[in-house]
Amino acid sequence: MIKRRLILNSLLAIAVMFLLSISVAPVMAAGHNGNMAVFTDADNGTTQDITLENWFVVKLHENPTTGIVLIPTFSSGLNLISDTYKEDPNPGMMMDVGRTRTWIVHAKNTGDQKFSVVYRKPLMPFIVKETAFVMYLNVVKA
Repeated sequence: MIKRRLILNSLLAIAVMFLLSISVAPVMAAGHNGNMAVFTDADNGTTQDITLENWFVVKLHENPTTGIVLIPTFSSGLNLISDTYKEDPNPGMMMDVGRTRTWIVHAKNTGDQKFSVVYRKPLMPFIVKETAFVMYLNVVKA
């Protein structure tokens, strides 16, 4: 009976730790600076000012059913915190439904930084013409 209780308690502890690990990251991101800047396709090609140590969000649409996905690249002064997506509404259970990719990025170094995204098939060589989104960042001290 005691062995069984220890096993059940261990399994419960593991389950709780797993649930906390998948739910804490978005909360931490949202609470880091209270009001993260959100950038979209409308910000393509622009230069944005970001305060050092703040986080920002980039949201772009993709359709991975074509075999081509969005792959982010960023300068060494930026740190990727999370990469998630949300599928577009699909009430009719259609095929080939797109989704919105969301990246949360941390500005860890001051100076000129760059966040860009290319459309390509994973594991294929990079071709410069594939750049779909680029944003230049001026990271400054508070």
